[in-house]
Order: sequence, then C-alpha cells, then structure tokens
Amino acid sequence: WLDRAAAKDWITDDIFLNQQFIQDSTQTLDIRISLEPFRDFRIDITANKNFSKNRTEFFKVRDLNSTVHEHLNPRDVGSYSTTFFSLNTMFVQFDSKSNTSALFKAFEENRATISERLGITGNPHEIDGGYEEGYGRFQQDVLIPSFLAAYTDKSPDAVSLNLFDRLPMPNWRLTYNGLSKLEKLKDIFSSVNITHGYSSKLSVNSFITDLDYDPNDPFNFNPITQNYFTEFEIPDLVITEQLQPLIGIDVRLKNEMTARVDFKKSRTLAMNFRDYQLSETKTTEFTIGFGYRIKNYELPFGKKKKSTKDKKDADKKDEKPTIGGRPNPALGRSSQGNTTRDLDIKFDFSFRDDLTVNHVLDQETSQVTRGLTTIRISPNINYQVNSRLNLRLFFDQSRTLPKTSASFPITNTQAGMTVRFSLAP
Repeated sequence: WLDRAAAKDWITDDIFLNQQFIQDSTQTLDIRISLEPFRDFRIDITANKNFSKNRTEFFKVRDLNSTVHEHLNPRDVGSYSTTFFSLNTMFVQFDSKSNTSALFKAFEENRATISERLGITGNPHEIDGGYEEGYGRFQQDVLIPSFLAAYTDKSPDAVSLNLFDRLPMPNWRLTYNGLSKLEKLKDIFSSVNITHGYSSKLSVNSFITDLDYDPNDPFNFNPITQNYFTEFEIPDLVITEQLQPLIGIDVRLKNEMTARVDFKKSRTLAMNFRDYQLSETKTTEFTIGFGYRIKNYELPFGKKKKSTKDKKDADKKDEKPTIGGRPNPALGRSSQGNTTRDLDIKFDFSFRDDLTVNHVLDQETSQVTRGLTTIRISPNINYQVNSRLNLRLFFDQSRTLPKTSASFPITNTQAGMTVRFSLAP
C-alpha cells in the first residue's frame, strides 16, 4: 500500500521527512454456542482468538539523487491470545522425591525432533550436538513447539511449528438441574444442580521484532550461540487452565437441608524464553458445605408456663376484630408483622493446596519455590428471635501450612456471638 501511494506521489520525497508511518491491526474471533440436548441439561461452548499488532517504520527517500522511497527500521509490537486445550496433561504430578517432572523432561527431549524438522541444510549445529545447523537447543523456534507438544501430549512430529497459526480450541461449561424433577426423587429434593466447567488460554503478552533479524537474509547467525535470529522476540508464553469446577453439586432437600460439594483444579505455566525457566503453579481446592433450617424454633430456655388466665387473655388477643359481625383482616394485623423464628445451622469445610515449582532447562532437577496448604473450618448458627433481634454464634479456624522453609505455619481462630438489633420501623 505504501509503495502504491508513493508511486502516485501521495507521499513527499523530501529527505527531511522524519515522521513514522504507523499501522495498527487487530483480529478478533469470538464463538459462543449454547446447546440443550435434553431438558434441563445445558452446554455452553466458547472459543476466541485475539491478535493485535502495531507496525512502525520510516518510509522516505534517503538520497538527494534518488526518488525511491525505502522501508527503514520496520518494527512490529503486538500481543496474542487464544483458547487452548491441555487437559490431558493437567493431572500429571510433579515427583517431589526426585524433584523431576515427566512433562518438563518430555519438553527437553522434544527439542531435537523439532530442530530436525526445522533444519534446511542438513549440517550439524556447531555447539549443540544432535541439533541442526542454526536451530540449537535454546533457539526460540525450537523451544516453543517443543513446549506446546509436551504440555498438550502431542507428538513433536505433528505439532504446529507456527505459534500464531492455531485454531482456537473450545472451552465449555455443563449444567444439569433435572434430577429433582424425576419421579422417584421429586418428593425428596427441592433442587439438585450439577455443574462442570473447563477453560484454558494460551497468551503471549507481548512480542517484538528482533532488530538483528534481516528479512532479506533470514538465515543469518548469532555468532555467539550459532542460532538463527528469529523474526519476533517472545519474552514469555503463559498457559492458564482451570476446572471451575471439575465437579460441583448443590442440593436442597424438602426438609430444608442443603449440601454443597465443589472440587476445583487450576494450573498456570509461565515459560520464560530469556532465562529458559518454567514456573508451574498447580492448585487443588475442595469445599464441602452443609446447612439445615429449623422453622418456628423455640429456644429451650427463657420460657414461662402460661397460666389459665394468661391463656384466656392470649385467646382474646388472637380474636380478630369485626365490623358488623364480620372479621376485618386489616384491623387484625400486627404493627410489627409476623416473624418466623428460624434457626439456621451451617457448616463449611475447605481444603486448598497450591504448589509452585521452578524448572530450568538442562538442570536435571526442579525446585519448589512456594506453596501452601490451607484448611478452613467454619460452623455457625443463626437465630432470628423476632423482627428486630438476630443472634449469631460462629467459629472460624484457618490453618496454613507452608511447603518451603521461607515461611512458618499460621493458625487463625475466631469465635464468638454477634447480636444485631434493628431500630427500623
């Protein structure tokens, strides 16, 4: 486009033109599908992809004796993200005894295969034995496909070599609430909700043109590493993956009892291509909740036995006022309204375990850098005495156990009673 504009004399040929040409481009793909294969069962599928790039360059005539416009110092800066799928490796555990990861080991081994696929001369690498010329073990075009192949459990012979040329993979959420409507269960359950969801995202927060890369000679060497320069420098690549939840069940029974179970897992992989380190964080969370409501509950203390006279007086108070011999409901309303004395009992238990491991290429071992195990117990009782007074008894204990010596165990306990009195009319 610039060359055609210059040919039509739309751009000055003054050699003192020092204003950059700037071009922004954005590509966005957003797919949403909702399915209901049968009643009360819903499937929501999403997939998206975002690619943005900002290009700057000087487009000018450099020589007084020339009228040819040249593209000088072109530079691209951008970001990229797409929905991803790596669930088939999410449950692979880190071996804490040997401080090794089978997935990271596969990443290291994949590099030789990717180098062979990229190689064009058939000559060996001058520094890294077993690798092709220009594509050594730390060359970026070798590392990225090797990493993605290992953490998606794909063969290095089949994985795509182009990071930006990837189809967005579907993420999903499943919801089913039809169990309580089945003939054999509807007399027991008021509601039963079952959920499951999976989301994953591959992100490149920023990429920038490698100033040493020459598009006219893409196979020029870095004299130190003997690797080809890449078109774009990608500092890091991040995969965030969540099962939110893996399984979630929320139940309410006809007798006002409730129960809730949630099991969640998540993983974050942050691969740095400058210091060749992978930070892997894995989190597991398990939550159980229980509740029971007793309606019209009378406290077992503070009661007085009513005498015969008191009962008669109470019966008179309960008599509805009449107009012309007919009851008048309006005159029988209490100024404070009717208040149900409900006793709510709740119990919550949660267990959360997160671990961050740092892997370094060709170091044979990995190191746990942080991690916590958190256990929380939280029962409470809530009682509505009347329309103005509410009582609550609670106990909340949280215990945190670190996985490294950088911190120490912490236990927090809170317990007591709260009294809430409302002055609202």
